[in-house]
Amino acid sequence: MPLRNAAATLRMAVDGILAQSFGDFEFILIDHGSTDATPEMIRQYAETDPRIKTASCHGSFIDAINMSWQMANGDLIARMDSDDFAYPDRIAKQQEFLIIHPELVGCASRVRILKKNTATGIISLPDSGYATYDKWINSIISARQIARERFIDNPLPNPSTMMRREILEEMGGYRNAIWAEDYDLLTSPAPSRLFSGEN
Repeated sequence: MPLRNAAATLRMAVDGILAQSFGDFEFILIDHGSTDATPEMIRQYAETDPRIKTASCHGSFIDAINMSWQMANGDLIARMDSDDFAYPDRIAKQQEFLIIHPELVGCASRVRILKKNTATGIISLPDSGYATYDKWINSIISARQIARERFIDNPLPNPSTMMRREILEEMGGYRNAIWAEDYDLLTSPAPSRLFSGEN
């Protein structure tokens, strides 16, 4: 999880991962030039949970993302953003799915998009534009659909993805593109097996 000035949402995101039903993981938190309370908050988390590793990145945002998975020891890498929440069985279900399907290099989950009013803290349903995107992204559930729809928009919600480390290594990690790094990874020239299978 890369973080920059994330103090307002950090606890929601971090607590969601720490509460996972599958607990055998390491949690890499990379501060990327924060000027708020983020560095102190993640330091406190690391002092209370040995699964947490922290580091600071003085390069680009892409450098921070690549540092996070490169620091990890596991064969499966789950992306998470600092303003998102993961349901308790996310990691368990994704890990099990990729064990059952060794032919696939990654997976993602359906999501629920919500808005939070930063002034009031009130959470509400998205407006019409995001509601349309929510419906579209949650309708794409097979590798074939993902391969087809990835040229329309990113059909894999970034904070819901889990992928095999080997594919990140094979592709050289995330690139510093002019658009979103997760979308760039999905549309880059990739090994054919990235979009193989019917699952």
